[in-house]
This record gives sequence, C-alpha cells and structure tokens, in this order.
Amino acid sequence: MKRQYIHFLSIACCLLLSLQAWADNFSFGYTNGDCGRSNNFRLGTGTTQGQAIRLSHEKLQLLKGCSISAIEFACGSTRADNKQVQLFISTALGADALVSQTGTIAKANQWSSQTLDNPYVITGEEPELYVGYTATIANTYNLLNADHTADLQGCCFVYNDGQWQDTYGMAVGAANVRAVIADAPLYQDVLVKPFSLEGYYKSNTLYTIRGMVLNTGSATITGMGVSYGVTGTEHEVKQLTGLNLAPGQSQEVEVLVSSHEGDASLDVEMGVDNLASDAATTADADPNDNSTKATAFFYPENMERSLLVESFTGQDCSNCPAGHRVLHELIDTCGWNAISVAHHSGYYPDQFTMDDDLYYTSFFFGSASTYAPAAMLNRLATPTMTSPIINAQDRTALASALSYMQLKSQPYVSLNLQSVYNPDTRQLDVTLQAYPHTDLPDGKLLLNVYLVQDSVQAYQSNGGNAYLHNAIYRGNLTGNLWGQLATCEAGKTVEWTTTMTLPESIYSNYWTAATEADCKNGSPDIPVVVKDMQLVAIAAAYNPDDNRMNSIYNAASVALNGSYTQQAFPTAIDKVEMEQGIALDLRVADGEVLVNGERGRCELFDLQGRSHGSRLDRHGVYLVRAKAAGKTVTRKIAY
Repeated sequence: MKRQYIHFLSIACCLLLSLQAWADNFSFGYTNGDCGRSNNFRLGTGTTQGQAIRLSHEKLQLLKGCSISAIEFACGSTRADNKQVQLFISTALGADALVSQTGTIAKANQWSSQTLDNPYVITGEEPELYVGYTATIANTYNLLNADHTADLQGCCFVYNDGQWQDTYGMAVGAANVRAVIADAPLYQDVLVKPFSLEGYYKSNTLYTIRGMVLNTGSATITGMGVSYGVTGTEHEVKQLTGLNLAPGQSQEVEVLVSSHEGDASLDVEMGVDNLASDAATTADADPNDNSTKATAFFYPENMERSLLVESFTGQDCSNCPAGHRVLHELIDTCGWNAISVAHHSGYYPDQFTMDDDLYYTSFFFGSASTYAPAAMLNRLATPTMTSPIINAQDRTALASALSYMQLKSQPYVSLNLQSVYNPDTRQLDVTLQAYPHTDLPDGKLLLNVYLVQDSVQAYQSNGGNAYLHNAIYRGNLTGNLWGQLATCEAGKTVEWTTTMTLPESIYSNYWTAATEADCKNGSPDIPVVVKDMQLVAIAAAYNPDDNRMNSIYNAASVALNGSYTQQAFPTAIDKVEMEQGIALDLRVADGEVLVNGERGRCELFDLQGRSHGSRLDRHGVYLVRAKAAGKTVTRKIAY
C-alpha cells in the first residue's frame, strides 16, 4: 500500500499597503499588490493594450447594494497616449461599458487610483462583471503589469491583438487591477491561489511547497484553519491565530511534501476554513474558491540524472581555457554528474571541427554571429533566455541556469548504455535502452549516441602546443545530426542498437583534401586512441523550429567496451521495438539541400509557394517537403 505524507512547516504573512482611504471601503482584486518593473509585459503587436478582472456572480451577490466607487490599476509604462487609460465596467469583455471614464497613469510600476464620477451600484443579479482598462501605446513599450503569483483561471484577462484573453497558463500572475467597493458590509471571504508542483521530485525527500491565501472579503481575518494532505487520505489541520490579514492582503503558507514510493503521482490538496474575524462568523461567504490541488510525479529515490555540458570552443579562442575552467569549477560544486562534449565551432573551424558542430552552432545560436567560450547545460533555456547558449565565463548566469534546471526540468527516463569492442576486428556494438518512468510531454523521445575523444595534444591559444583537448565531438553513431526519434510510453523500454567499425583515425568532414592546407592549427586527420574514446548517450526532446524546446532529459557515458546502467533503470523490463519517428537532418551543400545526407530527396518552396526543385538559388526562408519513413514531411529552412 502506498503511503504519502504532508508536513506543515511554517506560515509567513505578506502584508500589502492598502490604497483605500475609508474604513468602510475595501479594494477587491486577485493581486498581492506587487507591481515592480520586473512584472511588466505585453502581448501581441497591437498598440491597444489592456487588462481586466472578473467579479463572479457569487462575489456580486455578496456585494449587493454596494457601489464600485473607484478603480485602482498599475501600469508598466507612462508612454500611453497622454498618459491615459480608458477605464471601464462591463457585463462582458468587449461589450458596451456600463461605466467608462478616463484615468491617468500617475507613475510607471506604481499604483494609480481613479474615483468614478458615476459609481456603479451592484444589483447582485449580474451574471458577472468585468473591471479594467485599455490604452493606446507604441508596441515598443510594456504597459501590462501583473503580480507574478499563481495563475487563476477565469479571473484575469489581457487584450491581445484585438481580443480579450484569459491569462491562465501565461505564468504572469494576477492582473494589477482592483475595484474599490464602497459601503460594503463586513463579511469573510478568502481565495486559495493555485500552487505549482512542476519540477523534479524523488521519493523519501522532503520538498517545500508554497501556497497563498488571499483575503478577498471586507473583514480583517484574525485566524483560519489550514488543511493539507494527499487526495483520499485524512488531512492534517493547523489553526492559525493572531493574524491581521486585511482585505487585499495575502498569507503565504508553506508545507513539506514527501512520497514514500517512487514512480507515483501525488495529488496534494490545500484548503482554508474555520475563519475568524471581526465579522463574528467562522464561515466563508463564498467557499467555492477555498481549496486547490496540484499533482507531482515522484521518481524513485535512487533516480540518476546526468547533466550534459556542451561547450562551444576553438583552438584560436584565447579565453576558452580560462572560461572552461570557470564552467567546470561551477559544475563540480552543484552535485550533478556532468558529462562533457566540446563542439569546435567558435569563431571559425579548427582541426577538430566536424560538420555537425557547425550545424549545432547555427541552430542554437540562431544567427551567423557566434562566440566562444560558450556553453549549453542540458540545452535548456530559462524563461528569460532567448536560446540555451550561456557565456561560459558568466558564473551568475550559469548558476541561475543550474538552479532552474534543478527546480523545473525532469529527467523522464533512465538509461542503460552497453558497448562491446573487439580490438582485433575493431568492431563496436552499442545498445542504448531508455525506460520512461512517466509519460513524456508529447510521447516522443529523441535518442542519440556521440563518439567523443579525450587527451588529444594539440595547439590552443593561451594553452600552447602541448594543450590537452578533452571531450572532442567526433561524430554520432545514429547517422543523424539529431538522433533517432522514438514513440514511447511510460513503463515500456525502448531500445536502439548499432554496429560499426572503429576507424584508425577520424578525418574532420568539414575539411577536404583541397582545403586541408587552410587548417592552420594542424592536420584534421586525428588518430583514434581507443583508451581515450567514450560514448555519450542522450535522451532529449526535439523541436526543429525552436532551439529552446530541445532540452536534454538525461545522459550517460561509457568507455569503449564499457557499460553503465543508471540505478533507477528496472532490472526486469518490458521491452518494445523502437518505433522510429521522423527527425530530418537537413543540410546545404553547394546550394543543394541534403535530406539525411542524400541528394534529390526533397522539393523546395519559397514563402510565395513557388517551387525551386531541390536547389537554393537565392537566400531566404524555404519550406522543405521531403519523403521520410514512408511519409511526406514538411520542415522550414533558412539559407
């Protein structure tokens, strides 16, 4: 029988300054009041921007006979026309306003308040009301402002390119808009905001989960009962006393979550009841929003997750030796098992450069402009990054990316990498198995195996001629730049195998006999030293159009003739034949598009729909239609 535990940790109150001036008035909204500069955003390209909140029928019944006397709002910029917004109250977004009045943005990233010339009297019969603003502002400025707390479905809205849209799922939080309610009776009403269990959790480990309770009533809350637990089990309750939670203020609640069984989903519930206030009642006037729950997946306690550290470097990069020391010093302190791969594609090709290095660089950098030393950590881009590329000398950015990965990214799969090498025949047999512990986001898994080489003595700027180059990318065993795409499901292992003959040396496929003399740092034909070779296996997501969506889930490495099984990989497996998906390797050679290395396998169309055969006769963006795996596949390519 599965057992899970939830432990109460602590309660901290987050007090917010109230803008109301009268004791019988209070401000209704869903925000905790945070309106700093980092909270600014905009949607779409339109010059009309706006935000609104929804008052449900249940809330309006509580306020029957009261009036909305003012609207409070916070904006991220004063660059709106004449520093003005058009405030409104309506029964539906986009409908004729019941109340419409111009308001002035007092200052960016601060609260403004506009008293209404004609306050709206709430009848209590309205199905719902919307309170908000619109404004005209150039599309270079961020007008919208939200509090970055948990998303609320059906409560907060933004105006996006001609239509109103629920902000639920946008990760911006609650809109910084409030309705000032005059002559309100004293009543208790709280809202429990959703909390997130997104991220990586292992069994038998305690994790702090933070919830938030918002006072949406008119009475000051002096006490409450907080219940929490696993769905279907008896919940623990903690009674909080001595509070001073005024209307519009929020209370942060922290609990410790743990599961005693791995490979299990855990539903955690949190609720509030037994309120105490000067309203002299323990009941919540609108209990419909008094509880919330979220789900986390807990991996086995012995789950292994390795970090793939890909560096972009070059022999003529004078900062690379120092930059990569910074990178690996930081990695060594984070507690991760780190696996390195070095792409020699910084600035321009050197004697180790492979074609794949340049294609990876072009895709992930997103432009022809590259730099070194740079790095990718699990190819994961944080919400503030436009690509996974990080300056390898920037300790702060590297630490931030590591922290984000630890909290947000999941490994999804455990790996089993087996290799057998025969030194007499130089035959190498490789088997890679991936076991999905839970369903992957799109049911697809990209598998690849790299061949890398250590301890190659060669020139390096600021390192000399005896510099030892490690983790050099020497090609992949799948015969595809991105790997093999597999359809998989939780609990069923997928397997990929290959056999190859290890060459005596690896000649860079960037250089040719005609261009070898241009490789100024040495011969691009590098001898293969078996003891210095290793295999690196990766399991990843795949998106051919967005470099931020190609994160690495897990990785493993072995020496030739070595094997490694991650601890959480099951001893008895339900193996299924790997159904390979379609991951096209598109490359351009002499103006012709190659599909998985072959010519004449595609047809090109420009954005006006004109056919160009398989050759690119001018620079631009093209659609590539190709045959792969018996299906017609369309991809986009820039040339």
